[in-house]
Amino acid sequence: MKTTLYHGSKAKLTEILAETGGYVCFGGVFASQNKANAASFGDCIHTIEIDDQEIGNTQDLWYTYDNVPAERRAMIKAIKAMTTAKTKAQVEAVFEIVADDKDPSEDMFSVFRAADFAEASWKAQALRGAIAKAAGFRAIEMSDEFGTSYLVLGGINTKIEMI
Repeated sequence: MKTTLYHGSKAKLTEILAETGGYVCFGGVFASQNKANAASFGDCIHTIEIDDQEIGNTQDLWYTYDNVPAERRAMIKAIKAMTTAKTKAQVEAVFEIVADDKDPSEDMFSVFRAADFAEASWKAQALRGAIAKAAGFRAIEMSDEFGTSYLVLGGINTKIEMI
């Protein structure tokens, strides 16, 4: 089965980029199953069709981390690249925060290379996307102000169309 997601923006998009940079980069675009939620971010509404099995969630991340060695190594590599985590304990603490879709506590801000709560939360979201991509997913569920949203990851030929 496929899920239809909607992404709202101020400009038309023709592809989902994975590059980093700018104010905050999540490695993809946020989308919703609700068109009205997407429209709150801009008048240009895009549709994204994605196979259900290519959308990860918290349980998928934990299963992959615990049971698939090659993807686990890729997930750890992403954590080490995007944080200051060096030890096994630090990596596991970061993974738990990110996999469980939690906000980092103040004592973890420096590990996320963040100055404050907002920046740490954004970086945790970006890292959740990176570990989902390392685990082989095209999108990952996230909790946000609308309930459930999806970070649709860039750089993997995901089709996006303007409606």
